[in-house]
Amino acid sequence: RRAEYLELIAEVPTGVSFYTGLITASVALAEGAPAEALRLLPGVDHPDARGDLAPVHALRSSILCAQGERTSAIGALDQALDAGGMWDLGNSDNPVNAVLPVLALAANALVELADEPRANAVSEYLNEFPKMRSTVFGDVNPDWLRGCLALRLDQIDEAQQHFNTGLEWASRPDVRFVIDQGRCHQGLADVAELRGDHATAMQHLDAAGALFSQYGTKLYLDQVLAKKEFLKA
Repeated sequence: RRAEYLELIAEVPTGVSFYTGLITASVALAEGAPAEALRLLPGVDHPDARGDLAPVHALRSSILCAQGERTSAIGALDQALDAGGMWDLGNSDNPVNAVLPVLALAANALVELADEPRANAVSEYLNEFPKMRSTVFGDVNPDWLRGCLALRLDQIDEAQQHFNTGLEWASRPDVRFVIDQGRCHQGLADVAELRGDHATAMQHLDAAGALFSQYGTKLYLDQVLAKKEFLKA
């Protein structure tokens, strides 16, 4: 899918902007190529960054997390979430759009590495906007992130509700966020596993794996395959 995306942005006369660069790197990460994603990540000196470095640090945290560099990933995550003014909602014309892309880009690192205060803070923020669904980064929907953070906080019923809401929304004919559907199936598999229902967990993993395989998102497909092997053991 990244090749198709690069063909499209090659037609843009102004070239690769800051956010198209972020999206390209994000797609590379989802394809299971973190080293390539790191190479494609816009630099902090990109002319379109205009001092807004939180998205760069956010995506770097997820890339480093995928590479197993936990300490560096946590450092990048801290830089993203501590970016000056990002949480100062009173000084933003559009506070949701100001914060949500950063959370989406950092989502993988947030879910795996955030400490309890961080997880609580992000969860509380997202729950202030319960109807907020989409992001410009199509594999991360706020419902999936809400659900994952709820699991981190041992809120299993709430997590199931978030994943179901996200799956229903992403499956709508006017939305069709296919990768997000798969990630919500992953989340529902985790819920089922925690409840000891391995048969239902495998059903959700099968559904997620079929979607990830079809769309070439190797990072998530590998997670599904690993979890299936774990449940079979």
